[in-house]
Amino acid sequence: MTKEYYQMGWTLGDYSEDYYFSRLNNDYFIKINTTPLIAALSAEQIVPRLKWTKRLSNGDVVTAQDFENGRNLKTEEMTDNRIPKILNKVHSSQKIKRIMQAQGYQEQTALNSFSNLKSVISKELLENKDIAMAFNYLENNIPKDGEFAPCHADLHKNNWLLSNSNKLFLVDWEHAILGDPAIDISFILYRYIPQENWSTWLADYGLEITLSYRLKLKWYIVFQSMIMVIWYYEKRQLSEMNEWLVFINKVFFEYI
Repeated sequence: MTKEYYQMGWTLGDYSEDYYFSRLNNDYFIKINTTPLIAALSAEQIVPRLKWTKRLSNGDVVTAQDFENGRNLKTEEMTDNRIPKILNKVHSSQKIKRIMQAQGYQEQTALNSFSNLKSVISKELLENKDIAMAFNYLENNIPKDGEFAPCHADLHKNNWLLSNSNKLFLVDWEHAILGDPAIDISFILYRYIPQENWSTWLADYGLEITLSYRLKLKWYIVFQSMIMVIWYYEKRQLSEMNEWLVFINKVFFEYI
């Protein structure tokens, strides 16, 4: 069923999803009730440019961004040296951090993250020796928190948009948190960057790798992997769950 929004002069369909919209030779990407971070992310050129925001009579907030023709990155393209630079811009943005604080985002400490995981993991899962090993590792090696920063926290390759004009954007910020940047960095390094290239990647980001930082990265990737194990287990997608278990074993036995 369509819904007519006379405030804007055009028609949306069932607006639970995102939209492409064209009007007067301008192309827009439309979202309903998206993250309030979009304006700041747009100003930093991390997401496609925000054109306007409108509040509807029913309370919904509609945002329109430039529609960037393009595609998601392929796995082999995740080595693009623009990625560490974009992440550094995100993590060091005081403007984005202030907006998140004003919006009520809470700082996610490593201890709180583990406590949340502990509260949702089932006894049945902990009977698996590999899961128990990873759980015990997390419990006994909680890292010291760094400076809290804006983190995307969902850096899968499908959240990177490469436009036809070769602009690279980081999209889908609905899971953003205030946390240790190691959350984001660990996911990119372990999932997409060959281990022998980590030092170069981190240099592009602006960090020099140390043993203590490697250990922090290991903790955060094991933590994120365990979250994925729990998520797929609860959805009874056991094949995907086992893929993450294989990956956890790789982290422990194939990485320094």
